[in-house]
Amino acid sequence: MTFSYLLIFSAYLLVLLFVVSRKSVSKWLQLSPGQLTALFIIKIIVAALYGYIGGPLYDFRFDTWRTFYDSLIETDILRNHPPEFVTNIFHDPYQNWDMSLGAPPSTFWNDFQANAYLKIIAVFNLLSGGRYYVNILFFSCISFAGWACFYRFFLDIFPQKKNIIVLSSFFLPSFLFWGSGMYKEGLIFSGICFIIFSTLKMMQYRKVTGALVILLVAGLLILLLIRTYVFAMILPFWLIWVIFYFKGIKLSGWKLAGVVILSGITGLLLLNLILDYNILETLHLKRGQFLKEEGNSLLNPENIGSDLMSGLLWLPNALEYSLLRPFPWEGLKLLYLPSALEILIIEIMILMLFFRKKARFSLGQPVWIMILFSILMLTLIGYTVPFLGAI
Repeated sequence: MTFSYLLIFSAYLLVLLFVVSRKSVSKWLQLSPGQLTALFIIKIIVAALYGYIGGPLYDFRFDTWRTFYDSLIETDILRNHPPEFVTNIFHDPYQNWDMSLGAPPSTFWNDFQANAYLKIIAVFNLLSGGRYYVNILFFSCISFAGWACFYRFFLDIFPQKKNIIVLSSFFLPSFLFWGSGMYKEGLIFSGICFIIFSTLKMMQYRKVTGALVILLVAGLLILLLIRTYVFAMILPFWLIWVIFYFKGIKLSGWKLAGVVILSGITGLLLLNLILDYNILETLHLKRGQFLKEEGNSLLNPENIGSDLMSGLLWLPNALEYSLLRPFPWEGLKLLYLPSALEILIIEIMILMLFFRKKARFSLGQPVWIMILFSILMLTLIGYTVPFLGAI
């Protein structure tokens, strides 16, 4: 790493640390400037580790590096041919690899979605001079902002549990590692958090402010441009939440789950009748595309059928893959060890909630909506992703 590289990295880091540790931010998060500085530096260190593991250590096989190198081409186009930078957003950089749930390969929206992400990195490349480890500062800043919204959301619900919220969210291994790299996971997480936090605050304040609208729109745009199917999945939950708020409907737990499930089934039936859309066919196509890829952690080489019975029979497998894997003995492989330990700890904590009366507490409607959305997303991942490493 050259002196100029270190100089640019240090300059940006100091600026971001100044922003993160400001008194207004510290007061809002109820964390000291020193604590915020330490958390952000930890995130940067993990982001650099993510880049090193996926780069020099594993022969640059992580998608984060492939995407970075692709973005350098876009940066060159931006510098030398700005009009082309805008107009080429609909070409297919992934050679017909479908990046979303369902649609046939090389579709208009898939090309747009893949290129939109490359162009975001291309803009970062202009600021960093095309330096990967400087770019991680920008990505870490965005994902840190998403975590701040997530943390503040739960601090309002459990004001006496500040330390527990920090430890259980920021230091969650899967979030800290995968959410810190220069790839989409951290941005997607932030997009979801921006939507949830801004909506909740509008409801609490009973007014719409410019800052909250910007945050909400930013969250929706991030998901729309980077992970269209996440946008498509969160939108119904968000609408149910807003409608229930304005109608004064207060449901949680199994009652809310029943309403959400019935609404989802009704919506899918209407889509099937009106637009001839079959979600199981979509899942079948997506999984089929994944099965064409090579990997050392294939869980099941079979594809799901596109009929209802096949979908129902595959549900236990989908829940097992996304909720329980890797098992502890699969954690013997070093790469899976953090995930295996994390899942085991979460399972133990959930069991404690059922067997300890003192652990009972009431969760509000927004939290239940988040839980149901998370279960849906994990189920879809279990249906479509056949590789343990990808999950």
